[in-house]
This record gives sequence, C-alpha cells and structure tokens, in this order.
Amino acid sequence: MDKNVPQSTVYYERACDLGFLKACHNTGVAYMQGDGCEKNINRAIDYFKKACSGSVSESCLTLWSTYFNGHHGDIAQDRPKALEYASKACDLDLFQGCTNALIMHRRGDGVPKDPEREKYFKQKADDIKRKYSEPGVVFGETHQNLE
Repeated sequence: MDKNVPQSTVYYERACDLGFLKACHNTGVAYMQGDGCEKNINRAIDYFKKACSGSVSESCLTLWSTYFNGHHGDIAQDRPKALEYASKACDLDLFQGCTNALIMHRRGDGVPKDPEREKYFKQKADDIKRKYSEPGVVFGETHQNLE
C-alpha cells in the first residue's frame, strides 16, 4: 500500500475537527514540516495550541521549543510564553516540561529567577521520574506476592 501523505494530512485535519486531539498534534507536525501540505508555521501553531489545550503534552513541549527559540523569523522568541507551555507540559506529567521550567526559573531565562518555582518543578520532575522508574506489576502478580 502506497503512503499518501497529502491525503493523510486531510484526514488528520478532519479527525482534529472531530475532537481527536492527537490528530491535531499530527496536523501541526505536518504544517510545521511541510509534510504533505504547504509549510505554514502559524497554522501549525494553531493546531499545537488546540492539542495542548486538550492535554496532548507533546504539543505543549513543541510550543515551548518554538517560543523558547523562536522559529526562523516566523515566530518571535517569547520566553514567558515558552514557560507557560513548559508548565502545562509538566502539569500533564511530561518530565521534559518540568525540567525546562525549572531550568528557566533557575537561570532567570526570560523570566525572573524564582527558587521556589524551581523547587516546585524539580519536585514534580522527581515525582514523574520515580513514577516511571518503579517496577510495574506483571500479569498475575498481586501486592501480596510482591512483598
């Protein structure tokens, strides 16, 4: 089966319009890269914002990166806005969002230095790291035979 990239972008857009928020993220990626459609950074940002507001953490992280660095003259660098998206990604339990937010607060990178917020984001990052590093329960195990 041949991959029909332009058609897939159309379907992602339709799925996004129907409320499938991961499809909004995928549509944003397509417009950001010009993959199967004409490259359109502003349109990509709109799709990422929709996905992020609907709890797609990867979109929040993409928005953080876009505003933290700016985007080839299309999007101006905006560190306070970048921090908003890092914070949102962290709220959605994305480790990278927490670490980006804590580093920005530690360095005062476009936002005032804030040791209390840095501490908050470090604790949240540690909690996420711990959560994903704990051993999982294997099929058939119960808490009784894990002790």
